[in-house]
Amino acid sequence: MKKRRIFFIAAVLRAGISVFPLFAQSEDEGAAFFSFDLNAGLGVRQFANMDYTPGGTDPKSIVYQTARLSPGFALGKFRMDFDIDLNFRFDGGEDGDEPEYRKEDWEYEGAREFFDVYLPKIRSARYGEKGDPLVLRLGAIQGISLGNGFIVSSYTNEMFAPENRVFGGVANIFGSIVDIPHFGIDVFTSNAARFDVAGGRFYIRPLETFSTSIIKGLEVGGTIAIDRDPFYFGKRYAMYDPALLAFADDADIVSAFGVDFKLPLVRHPLLDFAVFGDRASQNNKIGYMGGMSGRLLGVLLYEGQLRVLDEDFVPGYFGASYDLYRGEQYGVFLAGKEGTLAAEECKSYLASVGLALFDDAILVKAVSEGPVSGAIGRLYNWQGAMTLQEGLVPYFSLDILYDKRNMADFGDFLDWKQESMVRARVNYHSGPAFLSLVYALRYIPTADGPDRQVTAGIEGRVQLY
Repeated sequence: MKKRRIFFIAAVLRAGISVFPLFAQSEDEGAAFFSFDLNAGLGVRQFANMDYTPGGTDPKSIVYQTARLSPGFALGKFRMDFDIDLNFRFDGGEDGDEPEYRKEDWEYEGAREFFDVYLPKIRSARYGEKGDPLVLRLGAIQGISLGNGFIVSSYTNEMFAPENRVFGGVANIFGSIVDIPHFGIDVFTSNAARFDVAGGRFYIRPLETFSTSIIKGLEVGGTIAIDRDPFYFGKRYAMYDPALLAFADDADIVSAFGVDFKLPLVRHPLLDFAVFGDRASQNNKIGYMGGMSGRLLGVLLYEGQLRVLDEDFVPGYFGASYDLYRGEQYGVFLAGKEGTLAAEECKSYLASVGLALFDDAILVKAVSEGPVSGAIGRLYNWQGAMTLQEGLVPYFSLDILYDKRNMADFGDFLDWKQESMVRARVNYHSGPAFLSLVYALRYIPTADGPDRQVTAGIEGRVQLY
């Protein structure tokens, strides 16, 4: 059976590579008001097994072959794309010799689960472009931040993809849509079928009309974010720590809100510099933050924050890996509500440096955060990201994110048994042919500590029309 899988993977690679020279890239002849395209492809994907439990007989992961049909259409500024996947294998059944398809992709119970299963088959729906008064994005969302990121910071709803996809949405609305300039609204939800994680920010730029003022770029805003079901993913994985799930049935709604400002002071190709600040609340626990950020010589990105936190206040509560730690963070949130101590009050920091090269075709960034000095319940987090856009290196692009949390000290950095997450995608694109290598690693909290889950695969497709 392993030989059959290896042969299938080799065939996908061979078929994908062989079609690349057959198609030449053509110049864009102008976008039509209506357009339609159709892609089809084959792949191999290793899915994390949602029924796996530590010490059980079920495997941690299952390998499926994938057949994908991806139609899409555009109508003016609106575009919608679908991914209709059939994940199947030939070694299913009790004896490992029966063909079967992945039931989680198609079967459901009740109306809510119908939307959980079928809405994510819409890969994306988009309206508007940057600079338009209304921009709407539906489907998979990545890197959502509200304001300065003190409440919602680089959130993504793809943490448990591909075995558990969700369909979210983001809307950016500017005041010019109703002829009232200098204000805007940003809203998002992680899952349009449930509206569990959601948030919004209203902001104004009251001095923008004063063209000679050094503070004309001042922006003031207010943010609120909630989680109506902190154990949405935890209840779907058999391996999840049952001690955390004890709170699942009657969990309170998590909420955080605050006000913020940002003031650009220098805007020049050689130096961009801004200051900002926040005051936020979780369960009447307050957090304050002040910082600066900008860009030096056009290529060096920097940011620094100093934070003053009440006990049990979690900065950046809805972060890049939030869905992975929703249950654990709920324990801190609940402690703050009940007046018990999970994390001491403290001063903490966030420091970020990065490089943006070749008109941002290459982006590399590292972020470190944690307490300034030791405090009970306050741990260190680190994140690294790299993006290579298509075009700088012919045919290739890549996107890598590494997020490591809850380190007692920097010596834990290389210990994979600590909570960590990796997501990576490498793409090869020539004309109508695409080939992608995908990899994801995450540690889910279990009764015996974090347990490793890996998903990986090869995806090949060709544009048929």
